[in-house]
Amino acid sequence: MMARINPLFEFPSAVSNTLPAEVYLVDDNFVVTLDMPGMDPEFIDVEVSKNTLTVSAQRDTAGERPEDARVFFVERPSGSFRRKFVIGNDLDISETTSSYTNGVLTLTIPVAASSRPRKIPIATSQNGE
Repeated sequence: MMARINPLFEFPSAVSNTLPAEVYLVDDNFVVTLDMPGMDPEFIDVEVSKNTLTVSAQRDTAGERPEDARVFFVERPSGSFRRKFVIGNDLDISETTSSYTNGVLTLTIPVAASSRPRKIPIATSQNGE
């Protein structure tokens, strides 16, 4: 893990609607949080393919108002949302957990045991042997 300080990098996305994110390391876990207010968890998809983590979602705010409503302006984004991150080999993606609370999706990705710092014991000998 020393050679790669941050094993989680953002991957450029062609989708215009982005999901604001924060990534941080706590203990031996990388934590990714994405703001997804108003999203139905049924329409949120988290997928890992090779070394890419993709979070995508769908939201249609137009369906929330009456058909005959006269709309003056819309600031709430709707449509498809996607965010991609490149995942380094130092992470154990198979142990990833997720939660969705108050419009925030949280993914916790542990650092692989083989990449965690460990103390190496020093062998000593008796009588100069």
